Amino acid sequence: MKHWLIATMILAAIVYALALDPLLDLNLDTPRFVMLARSIHDGQGYFGRFDFVDRPETQIPYLYPLILSSVVAISGPEAYEAFKVVSLVSILLALWAMWFWMSQWTTADEAKWIVILAAFLTQTQMLASRIATEAPFLAASFACLGFMERVVGKPNSRLRDWAAVILLIGVSFHLRAAGWSLLASFIVALLWHRQWRSAVTSGVLGLAVCSPWLIRTIQFGFGYSGEFKLNTPGPAAILFRIAYNGAADVAKSLPDLFFYPFFAPYLPYEPMFFLKAFVGGVLFCLMIAGLLKGLKQVTSLREASATAIYFVIYLVGALSWTVHGERYLLPVLPLLIWGLIRGAGRWRPALQVLILLAGLAGCFRTIYRTREGIYPPEETGFREAAQWVKSHVSPDDRITSRYPTWIAAVTGNRGTRWSEINDTEVLRRELVENHTPWLILDRNKTVRETGADLFKPLIEKDPAEFQLAFESSATPSTRVYHFVALH
Repeated sequence: MKHWLIATMILAAIVYALALDPLLDLNLDTPRFVMLARSIHDGQGYFGRFDFVDRPETQIPYLYPLILSSVVAISGPEAYEAFKVVSLVSILLALWAMWFWMSQWTTADEAKWIVILAAFLTQTQMLASRIATEAPFLAASFACLGFMERVVGKPNSRLRDWAAVILLIGVSFHLRAAGWSLLASFIVALLWHRQWRSAVTSGVLGLAVCSPWLIRTIQFGFGYSGEFKLNTPGPAAILFRIAYNGAADVAKSLPDLFFYPFFAPYLPYEPMFFLKAFVGGVLFCLMIAGLLKGLKQVTSLREASATAIYFVIYLVGALSWTVHGERYLLPVLPLLIWGLIRGAGRWRPALQVLILLAGLAGCFRTIYRTREGIYPPEETGFREAAQWVKSHVSPDDRITSRYPTWIAAVTGNRGTRWSEINDTEVLRRELVENHTPWLILDRNKTVRETGADLFKPLIEKDPAEFQLAFESSATPSTRVYHFVALH
């Protein structure tokens, strides 16, 4: 292994480790991963126990919660920092896999800078300290693409490289369903290079290693299918979404991917958002310039690499999905960095230094805030409310909140999230029909409104029905109300 790569991984490990904290993240699917891991460890099957009914899990594949269940066995069900160590180790493996992949696809110098810049992005540090599937998925998928480059277009490639591709496709798919793009890319790449028999064989073997989760989705349904159907009335909706997600990724995701957290406060409805969008536009133009330079070196489309085919297939899949964000760009991060440094031309050294310094500044900011215990007051207030609920509310009582899965993981109380609709009758009817006597109203925003904003008209309309039971010391405050109308 290269000395510079070892040094990068050691320094990155230190930067990541200093940002670890013992808290369970509020956002994303973090609490679901933890609860599924507990369920596996306790022998209770692969079920979601977050709302009012036990449901077979059909969104999150088995492998990551299974890995976390070993952490539960060793460190306990609430050892959140130990869970995060899994992500830290996974990101370090992803850096090695990134070098392994890129070193076969581009020049040694470019591969080196791609890994260094990726290692010290603030987003990468965040992945290393987050209980989520992204880190292990990146490690498995990058390694898979490295072996794929060894196989595609080489009729006499080694059997162990083929086996590694197939195995890593299965691992990736059982970490995140997005692993389908690896199997599709492998088959298409073999067909593109007219390796017909190999493509058929790889398709059969690839489906075989993906079959455990495929069989479950056939049995219980695919958990995201309802979301996709609801937002996709026809082919035109997919085309519109690709265009919309592409524009949003340029204006929002790219700046946050490379310069987080400096542009993060600039949301689309705020005056300074134009600056964020401008930076995203510059990054995008550089990437396109780099891509065009790369295309000039290709003498025939028949020479298209497995990496190029994966880039197209993955991006089409990601852009056609119902949501967007920088996390969906991470599986192609090495290629985005490659496009940037290629497109920068003679300004490449300056751009590399800028990205590296911005990343390190963001990383050190995160370390400082973590070591000093500085968190958004809105989150602190919500955590205070949860601890009060854990101590004062029966675990059999249901709770409506912004983060019901997180509440279930921390307090044991099942519940639901309120409907984001400005209709007091609907909000009250939901509490009654769901038999929910407790309500946590926080100040965490979803675009514009907070839970406190949403329920304020209802509480002011019928104040006798809502008894204030707790108010956090952190401001803006989070409040816990007892909906006494149920009694």
